Parts: sequence; structure tokens; C-alpha cells
Amino acid sequence: MVKVRRKTVVGWAMKGGSIMKTGRIIAVLAVSLLAVLVLVLLWIGRGGREPEGTVVSVTEKQAMTFAEGEIRRIAGEGGPDCTWDDTTAILQGRPLYGPDDRCNGYVCRLTTGGMETGYLQVDALGGELCTGAYSFDGIPAYEGLAEEGGGTVSEKRLYFFGGISYGVRLEDGSFRLMGSPERVSAETAAEQYRHTVEQVQRQRAE
Repeated sequence: MVKVRRKTVVGWAMKGGSIMKTGRIIAVLAVSLLAVLVLVLLWIGRGGREPEGTVVSVTEKQAMTFAEGEIRRIAGEGGPDCTWDDTTAILQGRPLYGPDDRCNGYVCRLTTGGMETGYLQVDALGGELCTGAYSFDGIPAYEGLAEEGGGTVSEKRLYFFGGISYGVRLEDGSFRLMGSPERVSAETAAEQYRHTVEQVQRQRAE
């Protein structure tokens, strides 16, 4: 009888340990599921957007206001090659887009005293608007690239991937880079653009 009792006690102890272990597993699973649910709800709340640091978007008003200020600043600094002055104005502004179809900058063709006097390009790849390039008498980089490739600049939406990389979207969703017959898939373009934005933001933050 004593032996039986010992076996019974041990059996109950083993059962109790098993129940406690099962309880711990259930608790861990519940916490994990709750964490996943919180992350999903946060993602849904953000509308499934990319991290804010890599999202670039600028309005025409913001770009034009910034560009006008930069024109005044550069004209004020003068220089032997400067053809801009207080009368320099934006003749035409062409929006630039990222592969996510958000406007990321503008290229402004300029005029001074009724004569075309180069261009100024601004972009917000670094998180804030910045002058990316300008010339007192030259043409925008994308026009030069188009000419080198034996083509002309179309009226299609112009995509800017950073540096002097521009392109147009094709019917299948891929991109053709300006000045090159190369095609880039939408996925590759989006990934490379994200890396470029992160790199530019690090550089401009230094």
C-alpha cells in the first residue's frame, strides 16, 4: 500500500509538472500572438506605408518657393559666370517622381531679361528640400542623357532615382533609364531607390 501511494504521489507530481509546463507554453504563445497582433494593427494604422524615413514627397508650392529662394541666394552670391539677377524667374517647372509615384523634386528652367538662363533642380531625397544641381546656361541632366541615347525627352512622367539617374515608366510597369536601353523592374527600382534615399539622408545629416 505504501508503495502504491508513493507511485500515486509521484504520478500526481509528474502530472502537476506537466500541467505547469503546458501553462507556461500557452502563456508564451499568448504573449507572442499579442505582440504580432499589435505589430499588425500598427502596420494597418499606418496604411501599410514604408518607414517614414524613406518616404519622400513634396508639393509644387513647396518646391517653387524653395527654388525661388535658392535663385535669389545664388544670384546674390554672384560670381564671374553668374547670369542670374533679381529679374531671374522660373520659366517652367517639371516635376520629378520616385518609383512610388510620389513627387520628389522639380527641375526649373529659368529666364533672365527674356533670355533662357539655365536651370535649377531641387529635390527632397534627404528629407528636406535641397538644391541638387544648377547651371547658368546648360540644360538639365536628363535632357543631356536623352540626347546621348539618341532620343528626345518625352512628355511622360519623369522619374528621378538620385544622382543623374532618370527614367520613364513602361507599359509593363518597369522603367527605362534615360540615355540607356536598360530596363529595370519595378521591384528593383523601388529597392535601389530606397537605398539611395537612405544614403542621401545619411550624407546630408553629416
